[in-house]
Amino acid sequence: MRSITALIVTLIACTLGCNNVTVDAPFGDSVRTSTLKSFRGTWADKQGNVYFVELGATSDLVVGFTEWNSGSNVFETQSVPISVRTIHNRTFLFIPQDTRKNDKLVFFWLSEIKDGSIFARACNADAFRKAVTSGTLDGTVEVRKNDRFDVHLKSSEMLKKLLASPDGAQLFDEQGDAPLRQLTNQTDGEPSVATETSEARCLGRF
Repeated sequence: MRSITALIVTLIACTLGCNNVTVDAPFGDSVRTSTLKSFRGTWADKQGNVYFVELGATSDLVVGFTEWNSGSNVFETQSVPISVRTIHNRTFLFIPQDTRKNDKLVFFWLSEIKDGSIFARACNADAFRKAVTSGTLDGTVEVRKNDRFDVHLKSSEMLKKLLASPDGAQLFDEQGDAPLRQLTNQTDGEPSVATETSEARCLGRF
């Protein structure tokens, strides 16, 4: 399993061994095509990594980027499918933890989108674990070595209602101060719809 150490559209710094929260399927309402098109273009994070975003054929968006493979001494291109959903007035991104299986999705709350910048809040694993163990949410907690754990959630109305409520914000980490910034946007007639062929394997926390 390969780890992706770069960010992917407001999101991801994959840290193997960290506590993770996943869900079995996207939840919430689909967004309008015009909203998806607003994500098209080239984005950059504070480390200078660049990401290309296009509409997907079988997913809402596809994010493309390159990373250095020190083993073979070549740059490799990766493409990752992303689903976008809304619950009440909150927007969420869903990314497969392993694109070969697509049954465990990492998700992020896009807490602020304005002026070509996107801020995201990652799941707070401890808060979601408490919600599952108390019976508030349907899911399981898998304990790993060194007191690490994974929370696997079931997509449900209960989950949607909780995330739409004022208490839903408490299930996410605080918003960071380093947004993903849009360098350029694309319009119709530019690069065609992207494909979701991917060798990306592991996505972790923002």
